[in-house]
Amino acid sequence: MEDIRQRLNLVALVAAVGMLIALIGIIIAGTEFPGRVNILDIIIYGLTTFVALAAVRPSEVRATVWNIVLGLLVIFITAINYIRIAEIAPEQSFTGVGIGIWMAFAGAFLFTIFSISDYTYKRNLQKQQ
Repeated sequence: MEDIRQRLNLVALVAAVGMLIALIGIIIAGTEFPGRVNILDIIIYGLTTFVALAAVRPSEVRATVWNIVLGLLVIFITAINYIRIAEIAPEQSFTGVGIGIWMAFAGAFLFTIFSISDYTYKRNLQKQQ
């Protein structure tokens, strides 16, 4: 187990899985409500997923700060997409917007929360040294 911890950052791995869920969710939302999710949004989600997967290898504190910033950006984009989808949703309820946008929210929050956790751990570890 110690060998895995030295080669992989398990907290960043969970964050990357969260971002992958968000990417899948935004693609589903884009297919459920065409025209409400821009191609630029999907590109941003894809690039953020790539950055999240690259952070699985042990990295510096500065890299985790960028993950937090990207996570907040993805949450903001997801909220805008939710508003766009809610304008044309057939039902005026939480289920009317489909499962994709909720997957995007869940993945974005998971990515951001675990990126913050990774940052605080690395910052505390850096202070101890």
